[in-house]
Amino acid sequence: MYGNNEVCYPSTLILGDIINTLQSGNYDVKDIVLAITQTGGQCRATNYLAQIKSGLQNAGFRDIPVIALSSGGSYQNDESEFKLEWQKVVKIAIDLVLYSDNLQQMHSAISVREKKTGASLDVFNFYIERGIDAVRANSPKTLRRLMKEAVADFNNVLIHDRNYTKVGLIGEIFLKYNNYAQANITEWLRSKEVEVSCPPLLDFLLQFFVNNKENIKNGLDEESIMGKALKPLIWNLINRKIRKYEKIMSGFKFFEPSESIFAKAESASEVLSLSNQFGEGWLIAGEIAHYARKGVNKVVCIQPFGCIANHIIAKGVEKRLKTLYANMNILYLDIDGGIAEVNLQNRLHFMIS
Repeated sequence: MYGNNEVCYPSTLILGDIINTLQSGNYDVKDIVLAITQTGGQCRATNYLAQIKSGLQNAGFRDIPVIALSSGGSYQNDESEFKLEWQKVVKIAIDLVLYSDNLQQMHSAISVREKKTGASLDVFNFYIERGIDAVRANSPKTLRRLMKEAVADFNNVLIHDRNYTKVGLIGEIFLKYNNYAQANITEWLRSKEVEVSCPPLLDFLLQFFVNNKENIKNGLDEESIMGKALKPLIWNLINRKIRKYEKIMSGFKFFEPSESIFAKAESASEVLSLSNQFGEGWLIAGEIAHYARKGVNKVVCIQPFGCIANHIIAKGVEKRLKTLYANMNILYLDIDGGIAEVNLQNRLHFMIS
């Protein structure tokens, strides 16, 4: 009603979520500031700001400020009364992503096997809520303690002891993690006794280290002295956090250790240039190679209809991937607001059977 439906599907959904929330009556709209993360680039990544501002005006919320939350200098809209405490955010941010990724990994493994429907989701939701409290308290230590408790609770869920087909779910970042946006593909697959494995969000963020190195090598970026000094420190900090969480997660009965983003990049480089960085870029090829090495030979790649970066890369690398990984079965699914779910499910039926 308030936006342009001829743009990227996730962009429409996010605008709808914002307006629905503002119209709910749960907030004082005179005391609201909207912020949207921005990375620049093409397509939706650049158009979010204009889409949201236009939609808010159409819905009667023209006085609400919209701020681009970015670590770079792409958006010249500094607000003197809105300052983000970056040091406070950084303290909790890495732990938050690791905590969320590990909850997802445990829920994915247990939910398909559970004897009592919804038991895994109950545990998942419980620790999401407790995690929110820990984030508000800005306490990484509390998140790690909760992670230990979550491992024990997921291990205690009663499960069926049999083998399950595993399918990797990759593609556009919003569709991968949002059930509504993906037309409930994940839940449908689980109902057919298929275990769905989704890559960690952390990989999407860590690709910065690969991309930056590649762009400097190709003369697309310049490396400052400070950047050269800081990057190894940040990389070591992140990896120390990863090791702490992997030590906790090693107690989970279906734990699978993570793979370095540089290992995935090396595999991707056999398929395409690592300069392909827009959308999910080379990550798509890297993730498919990762699943192939793990013995998972069925992958569903989902993207919004018309998502140019993902269409070009995802479908463009198929032939080369099939050459390298002959047993890999890749199903590409395009999703938008007008899709018939039965069409998606018919194609999924063929893959899993």
